[in-house]
Amino acid sequence: MDVKNPQQVEEFTSLMTGIAEYYGNELSPSGIKVYMLGLQRFELPDLKRACSLHMQSPDKGQFMPKVADLIRIIEGDTGSQAGQAWVKADKALRIQGPYRDVCFDDPIIHRVIDDMGGWIHFCTRADENEYPFQQKEFERRYQGYAVRPLQDYPKLLVGMATHQNGVKGHSRRELPALIGDVDAAMRVYQGGVNPAQQINDKRTSVAKFIASMESKTGKSLAIENQSRGKESDHEQDA
Repeated sequence: MDVKNPQQVEEFTSLMTGIAEYYGNELSPSGIKVYMLGLQRFELPDLKRACSLHMQSPDKGQFMPKVADLIRIIEGDTGSQAGQAWVKADKALRIQGPYRDVCFDDPIIHRVIDDMGGWIHFCTRADENEYPFQQKEFERRYQGYAVRPLQDYPKLLVGMATHQNGVKGHSRRELPALIGDVDAAMRVYQGGVNPAQQINDKRTSVAKFIASMESKTGKSLAIENQSRGKESDHEQDA
């Protein structure tokens, strides 16, 4: 839904006002804004369908739908979302393999696979016995990210070809394989962080943390770690 489009905003307002009246309630302008904020990423036809299905539900249809109720109808609960995301990632693994860069239509998939070691590592599990454990870890991580706003994610998942070119100092990179909805995958790519920039940001964060600790303790952590290493060596010699 385009919140900058007056016609769509008016249509959404009319939809939510009608739903509220159906349940004997009245939505204030601020209340409508709350619904709009939580549901703006969905298209109006999907929202209308979700409202209709909610009203027909024998279990929850007697209560005014909350934002979470409508999201659950459109996307499913986090468990089903994680399962669908795993199927998509596993299929891409089997079709694309570890060599080509990939870009999914779901940024959470990028975040989860990056946390699990990256696309190359994800594609090169030792044997099929690891399959259920990898699936379980993927789905657990996905569900964790699905319930909170995603802060950042890599714009693409780097394959072996790009990695090897980078090691050799070559900047040549093929276009990534777009997995799922092409338009959504392009939006994920445009909204993500360059993997190299992500590494630099992490290094900067670590450097700031060390500087902060050193200013508090008045000691150099590097010198302290070196002294600990020497003590350990002396203990081993003894």
